[in-house]
Amino acid sequence: MDDVALAIREFRALTGYRTLEQAQRIDVIRYRDSLSEKGRQPKTLDKKLSFICALYNVAINNGKLSYNPAARVPIPKSKGAGRVPLDTDDLKRLFGSPLYTQGKRLGRSTAEAGVWLPLMALYQGCRVEELAQLHIDDIEKIDGIWCLLITDLNDNADAPEKRLKNTDSRRRLPIHPVLIEAGLLRYHAQLKRQGEKRLFPTLKPDRYGRYSSGFSKAFMSYLRKTLAITDRRKDFHSLRHTFRDACREAGLDEELSDALMGHSGGQKMGRRYGSGFTLKRLHAAIQQVAYPDLVITPIVPE
Repeated sequence: MDDVALAIREFRALTGYRTLEQAQRIDVIRYRDSLSEKGRQPKTLDKKLSFICALYNVAINNGKLSYNPAARVPIPKSKGAGRVPLDTDDLKRLFGSPLYTQGKRLGRSTAEAGVWLPLMALYQGCRVEELAQLHIDDIEKIDGIWCLLITDLNDNADAPEKRLKNTDSRRRLPIHPVLIEAGLLRYHAQLKRQGEKRLFPTLKPDRYGRYSSGFSKAFMSYLRKTLAITDRRKDFHSLRHTFRDACREAGLDEELSDALMGHSGGQKMGRRYGSGFTLKRLHAAIQQVAYPDLVITPIVPE
């Protein structure tokens, strides 16, 4: 589902109206406020409301409405500093916790996703939904390099639907050696033998099709209550910020870091995964991302 369709579904779910023409300006404001309460950033609010506004403009042009209730709805300004990276002490607390050292899990519904997703975010710089929705076929050896295929495109028509933030997010990511040492490929092989289609089969989509929702709630609870990391600016996405800092520390230039993280302005994507930096160059770059003070215990032993 694309971003426009998602915004419309969210808006309809909130208002309860069968048609958008029934909604009033107060409903649009309620939608804005509900997004804000969920922690959505002003940029995201502006984008989603622009979709709703554009839809109403179409209705006006077709003579179904005389005014646009979503026009000029103000977007609240950012309240200051957003997310911040997890520092060394935070990382030691997380990756030295029973989740990684004693085989504990966040819960039955998250299962192995609860232990792999934070580690993969730290060493690959991926967004949570990019990881949660991975298929078995999204781990592939290309030119001798094991890669994650971050894509919303499916070769198999029967495969579950996937989504990305934008087309620039499509990329081939060489898998970090720490993840290989931790047993990611062994885990992948186990699931493949079992005939699973998805890398984290216990994660189920919410009503908007997001596979990461249940995990995100469980992870936040673990972060706040078990690990006592209470800074509200620190959450799962902070691992992506930590990865960005590690890229800088490794001396990687901004464009190369953008390519690894799926930011626009980095690797320009083509029809499927695109060109830009060669896979060999990305492989060399990802190996430079390191956290010298961190010890990772193998998750799937040899």
